[in-house]
Amino acid sequence: MHAGLIRRFSALIGESEDFAEDFLPEFAVQAEAVYGPLSDDELLELALDHFQADKGRTLSASPPANCDSGSSSLGSWPESASADPSNAAPCLSLGWVLDRLEDQFQCAFCIEPLARPYSLNHGQCGHNFCALCVLKWYFDALDSECGRWLESLRCPVCRATLPATPIDSPRDMSTLPFIPNRSADTTVRAYLDLVRDAADGSGAGGLDERIKGWERYGRKREDWEERDRKGADGMELVVTNWAILEEEDFIAMKNRFEDAS
Repeated sequence: MHAGLIRRFSALIGESEDFAEDFLPEFAVQAEAVYGPLSDDELLELALDHFQADKGRTLSASPPANCDSGSSSLGSWPESASADPSNAAPCLSLGWVLDRLEDQFQCAFCIEPLARPYSLNHGQCGHNFCALCVLKWYFDALDSECGRWLESLRCPVCRATLPATPIDSPRDMSTLPFIPNRSADTTVRAYLDLVRDAADGSGAGGLDERIKGWERYGRKREDWEERDRKGADGMELVVTNWAILEEEDFIAMKNRFEDAS
């Protein structure tokens, strides 16, 4: 990591270059494990956002040896990072990760972290939904008597209009209403694994209220995994047969997803 980037980060956070040099490279490793390769500006934006968002909690199950444990079982940042640069413990903060899950990776239908996220194809809006949720929404609009969509579908978030589904088969795969968002999927899985590991390491008596249920075999974790599995199975069924589906097949799909929980 070049010295110019260290100096820029030091100036942004108002800390010494020694602190920035201790913090930024390790944070970059963690951030790129989640997001993939980042430009200098993208890395600085993420690091600054993280640094300012929540100095009080880390995703370590127990505090690093050089990090004041404070009152949280998940550890905390020192009161003044600049007092001793060796105190830097650049773990992705629990609050930062949970905020991102809520603000950027939450399904508008179920208000939960995205499970197998898909975007609306040709919606030109980029909004993402759980695979199972968007399948339920899509087939719910189907007329159960004629097996067709009688009205134009609009994105539930921004109301962008989707192209009509071709009735005649074989239909081109480019008309499939959904496209997988693999980047969002990778990010959500990485975030939830970090939260799971933090919850697993907290112990039954010290579990942070915000992550209860996300531990391994926790109710929220298992619910998300179930939605993820059902969404994957449902999308595979639709995608595999999309080119040849007839009206009666669409009606059968509608009934299938109405019964899905």
